[in-house]
Amino acid sequence: MNPGYGDVFDAVAKAVQPSDPAIYCDDQLVTWGEFDRASNALARALRAAGLEPGAKVAQYMRNSPEYLIAFAGAFKARLAPVNVNYRYGPDELAYLFDNCDAEAVFFDADFVEIVRGLTDRLPKVKVWVSVGGAAAGFASIEDLSGGDGAPLGIERSADDMLLLYTGGTTGLPKGVMWPSGTWWEVLAAGRAPLLGQEPPNTLEALQAQIRAGLGRDPVYVATPLMHGTGMFTGVGALSKAAPVVLTRKASFDPKAALDTVTRLRCGGFVIVGDAFARPLLDALRAEPERYDVSCLKTMTSSGMMWSPEVKTGLLEFMPDAMLFDSFGSSEATGLGSRSPAATTPPPRRSSRRRRRSSCARRTSRR
Repeated sequence: MNPGYGDVFDAVAKAVQPSDPAIYCDDQLVTWGEFDRASNALARALRAAGLEPGAKVAQYMRNSPEYLIAFAGAFKARLAPVNVNYRYGPDELAYLFDNCDAEAVFFDADFVEIVRGLTDRLPKVKVWVSVGGAAAGFASIEDLSGGDGAPLGIERSADDMLLLYTGGTTGLPKGVMWPSGTWWEVLAAGRAPLLGQEPPNTLEALQAQIRAGLGRDPVYVATPLMHGTGMFTGVGALSKAAPVVLTRKASFDPKAALDTVTRLRCGGFVIVGDAFARPLLDALRAEPERYDVSCLKTMTSSGMMWSPEVKTGLLEFMPDAMLFDSFGSSEATGLGSRSPAATTPPPRRSSRRRRRSSCARRTSRR
C-alpha cells in the first residue's frame, strides 16, 4: 500500500492524543491537535485560493513550526511542496519559482522586500503568504491556518508529488519529483528495520506502532528543513509521531543544541557531517558534566564528510548510539551505517577521493 502523504499525516493525527507534542521550537510547543487543525485549515485555504491538485507550493523559509505546517497543509490539499534555498538572491529565486511553476509562495516576513521585487516577475503565483509576522499587501499564515481545522475528507493519490530542488552546484537547480508512494517507502517503511522495527506496510500498521510508542523519541533536526537531509528526517519523524525539535536561530549553536537534547531527552540528532559534529564534540569535551546525551539512540548525517575520529569521539559520550551516514542525492537516497564501539579505533582513511556522480541516481554504500 502506497498512500498519499496527506493520508499519512491524517492517520498519525488519529493515532496520537491531541495534547501530544508534534514540534518543539526554542520555547514554543506545537501539539498534534494544533498541528493537525492548522495544516487542515491551511489546506482548505489554498484550495479556496484556486490551487488545483498538483499545483506547486514554494517554501522560502527558515526552520520553524510553520515550515512543517505549510508542508503538511500542501500535501493534505494534494499540492506539491517545493523546497527553496533561502540564501538565494532575487534572480535565483525568480528562476526557481518560475521553473517549478509555483502558484503559492510561503516566505519569512524578513524576506518581504526581496519578495516585493519578485511579484511582478512571477504572474503565475496566485497567493503569497507571509510567515512569522504581518507583511502589508500579503496574506499571512496565521490568517490562512485559522479556519476550519476538520479533516478534508478528500481522496488522495500515491502519485501526489513533492518537488525536491537540487542545490545547483553543478548547474542550475532542478526539481526532482518524489511521488507520495515513494516517500512512504523511504520515510515511513524504509528506515524501520534499521531501528529494529517492522516496516508498517499499511496506515493501520503505522497507527499500531504509534499507539505502542515505537520510534516516538524526539528528534533534534539541526539542519535546514529546506535541505534534503532536514526535510527527509524531519518529515520522517513526524510520520512516526516523533516530535521534531527545531530552532529558529540562523546559525548552529552546539551548546544550545546539547542543552535541548539533554532537557527533552531526544532520541535522534540530525546533522551534516563534521561542520556540526566537531563543534558538538568540542562542547561535550569542554563541559562533560553539563550535558547528558546518553538518551541519544541515533545520530544521522548526510551531505558532508563525517570523519571517523569525530564519530569515535562522540561515542565516548553516547556509547549506545548508532551513527548513520546517508549516501545519495536529490534523486535517490539510501542509508548505510557504521556503529563502532567506543573503544574501537577509527578506520584508516581511504586515499581515494569521493567523486561526484553526474548520474541521476546513486546507489547506497555501506
